[in-house]
Amino acid sequence: MKLLDRNFWVRTASAAVFVVIFMGATLLSVWSFLALLAIILCGSIIELNRLARRGGYRPVLWYPLAVGLLLLAAAGLSTILGIWKYLNILAVALPAAVLLLPLALVAELFRSKPATGTPAPAAPNGTPMVNVGINMLSLTYIALPLVLLVPFTTDGFGYNPRPFLYYMFMVWANDVGAYIFGVTLGRHKMAKRLSPKKSWEGFFGGLLFAMIVGALVGGTKLGGGLGEYVGAGIGWWIGAGAVVAVTSVLGDLVESMFKRSVDVKDSGKMMPGHGGFLDRFDSVFISAPFVVAYFFLAL
Repeated sequence: MKLLDRNFWVRTASAAVFVVIFMGATLLSVWSFLALLAIILCGSIIELNRLARRGGYRPVLWYPLAVGLLLLAAAGLSTILGIWKYLNILAVALPAAVLLLPLALVAELFRSKPATGTPAPAAPNGTPMVNVGINMLSLTYIALPLVLLVPFTTDGFGYNPRPFLYYMFMVWANDVGAYIFGVTLGRHKMAKRLSPKKSWEGFFGGLLFAMIVGALVGGTKLGGGLGEYVGAGIGWWIGAGAVVAVTSVLGDLVESMFKRSVDVKDSGKMMPGHGGFLDRFDSVFISAPFVVAYFFLAL
């Protein structure tokens, strides 16, 4: 495969537009940032619901959307009011989610066409247990990681999106490095069953690029947004880049697993050359919890 083929230019153009919109919304205000996360959350949950329905299941859509937006609003309100502390992320997000979990079961009770006990493809609405499980997946796989990212936009004094953007720079650098190295040098397949085009060369290219961005952030004092809480020097940021790269490839493989299970190439058509919301943010959904955990371990 050629690096500078037509698909490369399509991907580059759409990615450029995406980055401008994404960074603009993030830098403009906390309100525009939360609106951006809300759009990502809704688009991703809708696409996951469509994948499930293509597989013959019928999870309700309103429940994960409502609960996900509620958790995101709670996290955003805490940030806006200045009462969000890094050490109580789980103390706020997880108990709230636990209290809302029974609603998934209640939502399944009052369907217009109750699910039957027959296998999913033959049942009008799939099977109740699978439907509830898919709704829980929507929250744990999509909503919770986005909620956990909200604290990266506050430094204890107000809205400061720099640490969040540094994290996203590493995610994007990993994508770029993996693509360039994979297309030009890729020989050894990483997971042929799930993603035939993914190679070990691409993985190490992404790792290299993410760690370089981490080194630039830590070595040029750009990482000062986290300096008040951790020793966010060059070593910390290089480590963060490694965490991002390793977990991002897992996120890509997880989404590939979902798509292959229902025989689709892309989860949607949000970005030409890139696919849908799940295709664009699959790395974030898996890497975000690990990056948050890495942050806590550095305290």
